[in-house]
Amino acid sequence: MVVLVVLGAVLLLFPTLTTVVADGVFEVFFGPGLIRRRIDLSDIREVRIVSNPWYCGWGIRWIGRGWLWNVSGLRGVELELKDGRRFRVGTDEPELLAKTLREQ
Repeated sequence: MVVLVVLGAVLLLFPTLTTVVADGVFEVFFGPGLIRRRIDLSDIREVRIVSNPWYCGWGIRWIGRGWLWNVSGLRGVELELKDGRRFRVGTDEPELLAKTLREQ
């Protein structure tokens, strides 16, 4: 029963990953938005398109150089922040996301 409850919670919280760039903020959230991260665009030093190794998996992961948020695929965008931290987000359209972030 416990396994079913945990699986149900995962399916409700992590089915999709949404990215929004608006009003000087990059926001990324899973599913209905209970788990989210907001980054001021002014805090971003560099934006890179990356390929994630298959073993990084899906969900929220520490990958040694920073956090990875991903729901599918191996492509993504890595943000290097001005304080040196890094944040990767998986996306099916890394070129579009990177272009949008660079133009803001």
